[in-house]
Amino acid sequence: MSTFQLVHASLELPNGIVLSYAESGDPGGVPVVFVHGYSDSHRAYSRLLACLPSWVRAIAVTVRGHGDSSKPLGAYTIAEMASDLDAALLSLLVAQPIVGRWRQLLEPRVVANVIGHSPDRRTVPAPRGGAPRRASAGD
Repeated sequence: MSTFQLVHASLELPNGIVLSYAESGDPGGVPVVFVHGYSDSHRAYSRLLACLPSWVRAIAVTVRGHGDSSKPLGAYTIAEMASDLDAALLSLLVAQPIVGRWRQLLEPRVVANVIGHSPDRRTVPAPRGGAPRRASAGD
């Protein structure tokens, strides 16, 4: 029986922004990425990550301006946060993540921007009320 381990880390992006994140599960497993809502952080998912099967590579990211991530001066646009998330996923070698989420003001717009600007990466939101699925070539 494996023991659950949640690793907290940070990642410096090419644009100088540092994002904090937590990761658990099999590094070679099915990647599921969690993005928090307004005024929250990756820590909101700590209890959920402990419940996921070990074959899932779970990554919960804290966007800029929140939690322990960078808080640069100026406005934080949805496009900037989406670009940060996309760069973080590239750095973490996550090519086709399923995005687990809850509906708050900030998060759906960030995820929608990643989907819109990175169609080759096929970020797939997990459907409400059902099991997440991977994107197929026909999607």
